Amino acid sequence: RRVVCQALMNLVQHHPVALFAGFGGVCTFMLGAAQDPSPEVAVSACEFWRACAVSPQVLQEPGLREALGSFLPQLVPVLLRNMVYDAEQIAEFESTDGVDETMPDKPSQIRPFFHKAKTAGKGSNNRRAASAQGGGEGEETDEDDDDDDDGDGFGDEEGESWTLRKVSASGLDSITQVFGPNEIL
Repeated sequence: RRVVCQALMNLVQHHPVALFAGFGGVCTFMLGAAQDPSPEVAVSACEFWRACAVSPQVLQEPGLREALGSFLPQLVPVLLRNMVYDAEQIAEFESTDGVDETMPDKPSQIRPFFHKAKTAGKGSNNRRAASAQGGGEGEETDEDDDDDDDGDGFGDEEGESWTLRKVSASGLDSITQVFGPNEIL
């Protein structure tokens, strides 16, 4: 089921017109898969909803946007349910070892951190260009923008993996941006 969900998501991203004839059936399947007891299947299914909401081809194709919108009354509660922390996560939050509360912060923990460009071969040229544009040493430029939330999955800390809760929240956010609060609520 997980592989089927991934294949359907790839079709939505690259050839949504191929799904037009059976889009309602695909949405019904993905809605059920988003509630699957297997987290891998549910994550793959929830990625489908986000892919639908961010695909310009789906949103511009006559009929696909309306078909997607017709599933909102069933989809929104599923995504909200998937966003709830499970009992194990709540217990982990509540079990504090007191380290952060009793120990003062070290200077290295509170010192500002400045990102540097990771691109090889452009080092000194980037600094000169940044200085010429008014960006000094230690200041972030557009090329240096190395936010950790770029969605590529690389450089994520342990515990920051793509979970069902996060993918559901991302899907709901994307769908809300497309349909607006009136259609969602």
